[in-house]
Amino acid sequence: FIATSNGIAIANTNSINLTSPDELQVHTVSNGLPSNEILSLAKNGTSVYAVTTNGIAEYNGSSWSILAGTSGSSFLDILNVNDTLYTITPYGLFQISSANTLIPIKTLAGTTATSLCVTQDEFIIGTSSNGILLHSNDFYYPEGPITNHFFYVAVDKNSAVWSATTYDAISEGIHFYNGKHWKNFNSIYPYPSYRVNIGSNNSVWQSSWGGGIAVLKPTGTFDTL
Repeated sequence: FIATSNGIAIANTNSINLTSPDELQVHTVSNGLPSNEILSLAKNGTSVYAVTTNGIAEYNGSSWSILAGTSGSSFLDILNVNDTLYTITPYGLFQISSANTLIPIKTLAGTTATSLCVTQDEFIIGTSSNGILLHSNDFYYPEGPITNHFFYVAVDKNSAVWSATTYDAISEGIHFYNGKHWKNFNSIYPYPSYRVNIGSNNSVWQSSWGGGIAVLKPTGTFDTL
């Protein structure tokens, strides 16, 4: 079984030449699939399951049937974990019961899922904007600036780069890069930070709209003046 953007190609494992199109049978919506765009496949028992952009279908060896409650919904992936099927949409993780019904496992809020994998004891969900989400609700992010907005940049005496982040009145404070690592400071909430300057003794100052100015303390927090 081969998932494609134009249906599912099926070939006998005993075929002499699997690269030949003549050895493939292509199943599409005309064969009962909910969509021709197949995103993932999984085997469970004697059945094969296909997740698509328009629902989930089960193949029993002779025909496809669409799982109840999945038609019209986009699914991203499907996994067989110890003979139990799990599937994910952009908005949540589900178990597929033995009766082919969806059982909610986890609902995503504030982000959307992009992928799914599983370790020995935990699901790992890739997200569109919040890094990697573990089933235990822990997020893991790649190290980097808190935003792509670099409104004003200053370089201190140690060659570290500092930047204010305000853009269209939306601010994430300031961040800096020391050549190896990023650190982010969300400092004068809710006032937008629009400028950062290096003062005497390599001190770091930031200015805001409506929140005055602030100086960075050795503790990593700011004193507002």
